[in-house]
Amino acid sequence: MNSQEEIKNIKHDVDVALLHSEELNSVEKIMNLAVCELAAMTEKYNNSNIERIILQGLAVDVRKLFDKAPKTESLVQTEKNFSRLENIIFKLTANHKEK
Repeated sequence: MNSQEEIKNIKHDVDVALLHSEELNSVEKIMNLAVCELAAMTEKYNNSNIERIILQGLAVDVRKLFDKAPKTESLVQTEKNFSRLENIIFKLTANHKEK
């Protein structure tokens, strides 16, 4: 599976969680939205070195939030989706450096 397909899968998984947002508290909603928006940004803005650096910075910030967030069942699942996205973001830069 390529990066674009994986990003779409991540967005889908987070969208499903947001559909059930009445079951989520505000922290869970915000983290789901953060992952969804970061996935959308990764899909659209990953062509230049500066775009990839910005994505990495945002991913680091979101990781810090996950590290401080409560470990509810929903947030654990959202963090798993984020980890998939995080891997893509850092691979984009690594793959670009190799070229």
